Amino acid sequence: MENLNATVSIEADDFFTGDMPVRTKDVALKIGQIVVAREVLAFETTTGKYVTYTEGGENGAGVAAAIAAYNMDATAAESVVQAYSAGSFNPEKLVFSGTPTDLQKANLFVNSQIVLQTPQG
Repeated sequence: MENLNATVSIEADDFFTGDMPVRTKDVALKIGQIVVAREVLAFETTTGKYVTYTEGGENGAGVAAAIAAYNMDATAAESVVQAYSAGSFNPEKLVFSGTPTDLQKANLFVNSQIVLQTPQG
C-alpha cells in the first residue's frame, strides 16, 4: 500500500513563464522522428505531420509550430505526441535539433499563441 504521508521531492523548474494559459494538443509525428521533451516542432506541409524544427528547413520544417511535451520515438512508425500549442515558455529550456541564434529564437513563434519569455525576478 502506498504511504500517503511520504515526502516527495520536486525540483523547481522555470520552464513555464508569464501568466498565459498553457494548452496542449496531440500531434502526429512523421515516421523517422525522435523528439525529446521540450523540443521545438514544425508542421511539414508536404506530409501533414510534425517534424523537428530545422533552421531554414523546407516545406514548413523551418517554421516553429509547437513544443513537444514528452519524449517520443517515431522511428518505426508514425506516432502521436502531446505538444504545447499555447503558453509562455523559457527559451533557454527549449531543445533544438540545430543551433539557432538568439535572434532566431526570439522570432520562432511569430503569429502563434506561444510566447518565449525569460523568467522574471
